[in-house]
Amino acid sequence: MVLNTNHRLIYMNQAAQALIGLNQAVAGGKTVEQILPDLISQIDFPADISDRSKEVVLGKRNPRTFDLRMSPISDARSNVVSQIIVLRDISDRKRAEEQLRYDASHDSLTNLYNRNYFLARLDDVIDHAQKEASYSWAVLFLDYDQFKLLNDSRGHAFGDKLLIESTQRLKQCLRPADTIARLGGDEFVILMEGIADVNQVISTANQLQEQLNLPFVIDGQDYFISTSIGIVFGNSNYHNPEDILQNGDIAMYHAKSFGRGYYTVFEPEMRRSVRARMDLETELRQVVDAEELQVFYQPIVSLSSRKVVGFEALVRWHHKERGLLYPSQFLSTALDTGLIEKIGKWVIKVACTQMAFWVDQIDIDSAMTMSINLTPNQLAHPDLLQDIDLALDSSGLLPSRLKLEITESVIMADISAAVATLGKLSARGIHLAIDDFGTGYSSLNYLAKLPIDTMKIDRSFIHQINTNQDYLRIVQSIMNLAASLNKDVVAEGVENEAQIVTLTEMGVDHAQGFYFYEALNNLSAQDLLLEQFDGKPH
Repeated sequence: MVLNTNHRLIYMNQAAQALIGLNQAVAGGKTVEQILPDLISQIDFPADISDRSKEVVLGKRNPRTFDLRMSPISDARSNVVSQIIVLRDISDRKRAEEQLRYDASHDSLTNLYNRNYFLARLDDVIDHAQKEASYSWAVLFLDYDQFKLLNDSRGHAFGDKLLIESTQRLKQCLRPADTIARLGGDEFVILMEGIADVNQVISTANQLQEQLNLPFVIDGQDYFISTSIGIVFGNSNYHNPEDILQNGDIAMYHAKSFGRGYYTVFEPEMRRSVRARMDLETELRQVVDAEELQVFYQPIVSLSSRKVVGFEALVRWHHKERGLLYPSQFLSTALDTGLIEKIGKWVIKVACTQMAFWVDQIDIDSAMTMSINLTPNQLAHPDLLQDIDLALDSSGLLPSRLKLEITESVIMADISAAVATLGKLSARGIHLAIDDFGTGYSSLNYLAKLPIDTMKIDRSFIHQINTNQDYLRIVQSIMNLAASLNKDVVAEGVENEAQIVTLTEMGVDHAQGFYFYEALNNLSAQDLLLEQFDGKPH
C-alpha cells in the first residue's frame, strides 16, 4: 500500500485489497486507521515508519501473522513524498517455528516434556537452590515393571495406548506446579518444587502407585502394571542435572530389587549396590552362555502316603566367591537384562531331560510329574510352545509328565493372551498350575476359563496357618474353591507337623517344604527315587 504525506491511501495492489476486503476505488483516500484499525493498534504510526521489520497479527476470525515493513519514499531533494507499507504473510512459517520449538521440548507420543526440557528445568532448580538455602524440591524417577513384557507380546501400538492412558493417571496425582516428563520408553520423571516435607513426596509416590495398580482397559481387555519409583531429595550439593537423574535411576533399580511396586529414597551407599549389580550381571551373562547354572529338584509329597509324587525344578547358581545363590539373589538381574528368557528355556530342557532319564531308568509311578515355573517373559514369548515341544521331543518325555507353574499376577497381566496360550499347552496334555495362589490380583472371575489342574497355596498363608485365624480361613476358602472346581491343591513352604495335621484335616492333597525335603541336586533326587521305589530299575 502507498500512502501520501497525510497518511491517506494512494494505491494498493490486489493482495492488499483481498486482505482488507476493500477495492482501490472504495479505499482510496482513506487513512490507515480507517483501512486497518488492527494494524494501528499494534504499531506507533507514523513513528514506526522505517526500514526495520515488525510482526503484526491481522484478522479476528482467522488471525494470521504478517511481517510488516514501512519505508518512506523521497524525491530527488530527499523530501518525503509518500510511504509504502509492505505486509508479507508469515503465518505458516511461524507455525512451523512454534512446532519446532514445541517438538524440541516435548515428547511426541504423550505430549509431556522431554528429557532436554527436564534437564533445563533441573538446571534452574539447582541455580535456585544455590541462592536460597530453604528452597526444597524432589525428583521422582518412575519405571513400569511389566511394560516391556506387554509391549513385546501385544505390539508397539498397544504399548503406545498404555503409555498415553497411564500418562493421564500420572498427571491426576500431581499439583499444577509439578513438572512431569517422559525420558523415553516407560521411564518418567517428576519434579516437585516447594515441597512442605518428606511426607508430601512419599504421599505422592503412593498415589502414583495406587493409580497405576488399577486395571487398564485397552481394546476391551483388562491389563495390569505396577511401577517402581526412585526418589531424590534435593540439596545444595547438586551441581549437575544428570547426577540427579542418575541417582533417581539408582534408587529406582534399588526399589526393583525388592520386587514390583516399591519406592526407595536415594542414599549414597546405593551406588555400591549398583556397581555390585553390574558385576553380577556380567558374571551372570558368562554362566548363562556357558550353561553353568544348575537345576535342583524339590520333592512334592502326598500328605496321605508321605510319598514323593513329583518335583519342582528350581535354578541355582554356584558362584565362585559367594557360594550357592538362590533365584531371589539373581533373577531380578536376569529379568532386567533379558537373560531370563534364555535361562527359562534352558531350565525346561534340562528338567525334561532329567525327568525322562528317571522314567527310563527307574520304575517310578506313572503319575509322577516335573513342575517348572514359567516367567512372565516366557509366557508372553511367541516361541514358548515351540521351545516346549522341542524339549519334550528331544528328551522323549511324555507331555503328561510335565507340569508348568504360572503365578496368578502373571496370568492377570494379560488374561486373554494367557487363556489362549494355556489352552494350547493343556491341549498337548501338559498339566498346569497356578503358583502362589491368593497373593496376586484376584482371578476368581477368570479361574473357570483357565485350563488349570492345580492350585498352589502360597507359603505366606501356610506359615501362619496355626497362629493366625485369618490365614486359616483364607486357606479353607481356597480349599472350598478348589473342591468346587475339582482342582488339585499343593501347599508350599510346609515346615512342621502341626501344619501338616491342619492341612490334612482340610483335605489338602500334596505339599512341599523344608519339613520334607529341601531342593536336591539331581543325584540326591535320584537316590530318593531309588529308595522310594526300592531301587527297581526298568
